Amino acid sequence: MASLSCPPSPTGTSSPIQVHSPALPDPTLPIPETGCSLFYDSHAKTTVSVPSFFEQLEAYKATEDWPILWMMINKRMYELEEMEITEKNSIRKDLLYYYKKWHRARSEPPKLYPSKKDWLKQKPGIQESFKALLTFDMVSGYDLDKSLLTKYFPNEKRLKEFLMLIDNSFPIKPKVPFFPKPYWSAPIAFRRTGLSLEDAGATALLMGLQAEAWIFE
Repeated sequence: MASLSCPPSPTGTSSPIQVHSPALPDPTLPIPETGCSLFYDSHAKTTVSVPSFFEQLEAYKATEDWPILWMMINKRMYELEEMEITEKNSIRKDLLYYYKKWHRARSEPPKLYPSKKDWLKQKPGIQESFKALLTFDMVSGYDLDKSLLTKYFPNEKRLKEFLMLIDNSFPIKPKVPFFPKPYWSAPIAFRRTGLSLEDAGATALLMGLQAEAWIFE
């Protein structure tokens, strides 16, 4: 998938839609206690203890507000249109591929969205809610092969809050909406177990497109 520049995660470092993973466990280090694995982080020049991914996943399911977040995309559609033609075409190709993969095969993604001028008219709350919508919960831990595993989860609560805010902000609505109400495109089975970085990026991109079309209408 095309690389999208994004700001630092609210809880960690970030790069163009990539996650830095510590190296594999150092075999010279002592065997860790049950439930964690030791990794050597070459960036921090230190050894870090990482819990089991499956333990982290269970903790995530039992936690209402997960504290580890990752902002997938911090660009609106008009900003994507301002990119270099090669990068823009790559994103369009990815967007169309995933839209047809996760939606009806012959369906087409929305092609209308707010301009920069339109966005400047929106209330700050809508803009903040839009950013929060494209910020995923991030769960990391060591896998069965002792490598670091990271999965991303779109947040249903933030989607509900966004839709409610839009509903309350625009009292006059079309009787028969042209665009469908935004929903997470990735299959629910994927969302339950967590998405890879590539699939999460595609899910965020498609949600951003749907959400902007909903605001525009």
